[in-house]
Amino acid sequence: MAISITDLASQVVPEQTVLFFGAGSSIPSKAPSVSQLMDAIAREFKISSDGYTLAEFSGIAEEKSKSRHRLITAVRKLFTNIRPTGGLLNLPLYNWKGIFTTNYDRLIEECYDKREIELKVYSQTLISG
Repeated sequence: MAISITDLASQVVPEQTVLFFGAGSSIPSKAPSVSQLMDAIAREFKISSDGYTLAEFSGIAEEKSKSRHRLITAVRKLFTNIRPTGGLLNLPLYNWKGIFTTNYDRLIEECYDKREIELKVYSQTLISG
């Protein structure tokens, strides 16, 4: 049974709701998409990204250059001018049960910092081997 977005929104209780954000949530704030990240890495390291996930492709670039630092520097350039916009800025207005994100940026943290609201942040770096 389909439910309208208006009905869904009216039923949300922030204290009982866990939010999950993927890469698409950062794009309105000018963060790069996965394809933009892969294109930038491909240009920097002069390799093709065809058929690879971002994790696989970044590992190939790191191995080719023998420099994780070079990879990180290339990727960080794409995140220099992003600022939280839109709905992200409203996140601190509610007491969410939890917020999870797969994003590399700090946009959600910046929203809370801007409103001087404490946010506990836990980070996990996954390294495949």
